[in-house]
Amino acid sequence: MKQIKKYFNLVVLPIEKKGLGVFTEEFIPKNSLIEIAPVLEIEDDIVNYSGHKKHTINEHLYKIDKNKNYFIVFGYGSLYNHNDNENIFAEYNEDLGCYFFHSKKDINKGEELCLNYGYKRDGWI
Repeated sequence: MKQIKKYFNLVVLPIEKKGLGVFTEEFIPKNSLIEIAPVLEIEDDIVNYSGHKKHTINEHLYKIDKNKNYFIVFGYGSLYNHNDNENIFAEYNEDLGCYFFHSKKDINKGEELCLNYGYKRDGWI
């Protein structure tokens, strides 16, 4: 199996009145692979999701669509914040059981990496 390389220097920093965020310490070109993050699948019937609550497991769960189970995403995966004008996107690879995170556009040094959580679409990330 091919070894996975660390591609970019990322850092987790506190954001006032927001919690934590993932930032880059270097320029990331558009269409770059940022991270490959393994997941832990959690069966839908054991998740007691009662809405978004700060600092709980609920705010860190991923779901491919409303018919699938939930995932906890390792690495930085569960720390990326939401932004309607996201600069990264996630693709789930079912064969590998991993999320692949890519840059949607050029990301400058010091910028926060953000996803669109997709609440307005059918399902979540």
